[in-house]
Amino acid sequence: MATADVSTDVVRALEKELHWYSRAQKANGSSDCGRAQAARESETGFLRASVAACEGALERVENGTYGTCQQCGRRIEKGRLKVLPTTDRCGKCAKRTEQ
Repeated sequence: MATADVSTDVVRALEKELHWYSRAQKANGSSDCGRAQAARESETGFLRASVAACEGALERVENGTYGTCQQCGRRIEKGRLKVLPTTDRCGKCAKRTEQ
């Protein structure tokens, strides 16, 4: 996979997260200020995590390790990278981590 293609995929993933965040903020016009504040804080944390994941993926692109599992060192499946362009683990390692 070419570096330009990878960077484009990562940027698209970030744009998707930003779009979600924007829509969620508009939907939080709740009259319950406490609940709305908690929702905003949760969304902000989610957005920060998404941005960090995108930055990490771009860093791996720059240092030539994008597409390599950070846990086992094997290649990450192309299908997994298409769906989760910011992932740093292969499917097998991700499943082990989730358990």
